[in-house]
Amino acid sequence: MLVVPDSEIRLLKTPFEMSDSNQLTFSNATNQYNYFNSLPKIIYDGLTYIRQNGVVRYAGLIDDILGYNYCMYQNSAFSNKWFYAYITDIQYVSDEVTYITIETDVFQTWQFELNYKRSFVEREHVNNDTIGLHTIPEGLELGEYVYSKAIASPIYPDSTDFINIYAIGVTEVLSAIGNPATLSTIAGKIPTGLYYIGVTTLIDLIHIVDYYDKEGKGEAINCVFAIPSHHFKDFEAKQIPSKYGTGSWQIPLSLTVVPTFEGTYALNRRNFIGNEYYPINNKLKTYPYCFLRVSNFTGQVVNYHWEDFNTYKKSEGMTIENDAEFKLWGVFEPSGSYKLFPNDYKNNLNNRDYSVTMSKLPIGAFNSDLYTNWQTQNGVNQALSYLGSGGAIIGGTALLATGNPAGLAGIAGGFMGIANTMAQVYEHSLVPDSVNGNINTGDVNFEFNQFGFMFSEVSIKNEYARIIDKYFSAFGYKVNDFKVPNITGRRNWNYVKTIDINLIGDIPQKDLEKIRELFNSGITLWHNPNTFLDYSQNNGII
Repeated sequence: MLVVPDSEIRLLKTPFEMSDSNQLTFSNATNQYNYFNSLPKIIYDGLTYIRQNGVVRYAGLIDDILGYNYCMYQNSAFSNKWFYAYITDIQYVSDEVTYITIETDVFQTWQFELNYKRSFVEREHVNNDTIGLHTIPEGLELGEYVYSKAIASPIYPDSTDFINIYAIGVTEVLSAIGNPATLSTIAGKIPTGLYYIGVTTLIDLIHIVDYYDKEGKGEAINCVFAIPSHHFKDFEAKQIPSKYGTGSWQIPLSLTVVPTFEGTYALNRRNFIGNEYYPINNKLKTYPYCFLRVSNFTGQVVNYHWEDFNTYKKSEGMTIENDAEFKLWGVFEPSGSYKLFPNDYKNNLNNRDYSVTMSKLPIGAFNSDLYTNWQTQNGVNQALSYLGSGGAIIGGTALLATGNPAGLAGIAGGFMGIANTMAQVYEHSLVPDSVNGNINTGDVNFEFNQFGFMFSEVSIKNEYARIIDKYFSAFGYKVNDFKVPNITGRRNWNYVKTIDINLIGDIPQKDLEKIRELFNSGITLWHNPNTFLDYSQNNGII
């Protein structure tokens, strides 16, 4: 059978340098053909069969085709399929003959014959960026953390003023103070054998002790300690005889102890991290890029993940307003006992495994002379070891830190090199070293009315946040899931990196293997020729 030479090649000038790691997608083969055929071109037909990855003999001067970098060709005598290829070399033979070496662009040539099966996807652009949905560690360097917001709260929630109350535990109640039958002998559920008197100021405390000394009953005072004001109620002014001659002191005191209490702290996170940096990618709004830190001011620090607070109250079937809630339990006893724990955290309604305990309040020791030895009794304020450790993100990323998102275009193909650059290089501490020495400071906090909890929003610095955000925008998230890869779903580009991708298609096995290599190495699929390699474009979820 005689085959008439009827093959055709169209030499094209593409406005960008296409590569295996950056490819265009089209909705169908017609749109693909229309785009490439619209480019500046030279049509050369009447050729014999054009082979893949071969050499085309062009009857013309080399200077006429030097600016052409891509081609499409068709062997119409055998099929109507168009093949797409890179022009890898142009060689001068003579003034009338030029050799053009071509290499098949396997993705463009076969993209509509590909059938993607469930595969292990290492990273990709996700189609649902709900906060907290994607928390797989990225292994990136984070640098040092900074505080973007800190709120010091008194020990009692819903109260703006912390009032120091001094409790006096006595074995005997003198007549001027009140009726012993009205005084509490129970601290929580534990019998103490003591009666408790509450006064609001240190001078009133001194007057009570003086009164006991004057009456020769100093030994009846068993203990003196500080306690938050809500542990006493029903204050009443009493006339206490003065130690110095005649007269008396009018002292407001309470005889009624409130053994326990329960309160709630409610907090809301902000939409930005660091110094008002608003991330494009919501993974930056999760740990370890930002989190909530709670400190008891004396060395115990616990870090809470915003995304692990349930913002939906299942029991009521309604959205709650607060992003984080904590409960505080307190028990009346010498030096106090308090525990703060998250509410509805990590799917546990009262998650006491993540509690912060309050440091102990001062306990006074005396022998006629008040507070002579209280420091030795105040040794209960021992620091607890903090929880948590550093995450990892971005040494040596000057290329990404230039502020020009388009700068990613030149390096997008070398994902592994970028990933190595972005990898963790600095193991940093979540808590400054000096915090480890915060022991026996409950008395200092008490003195300066800083006795309570510090709620702080902590995050990475803006510099690192910007770099990581661009990294996520360019290469998506680590997903480590067995699924069908997301080839589309974003406005302008989708990045996909797989391990041993499962692809089938009625195409040459050699080309299919090369396409598999593209996805296993990491490929960026651009959906709009006008925004090809332009990382500054909006790439929101469709």
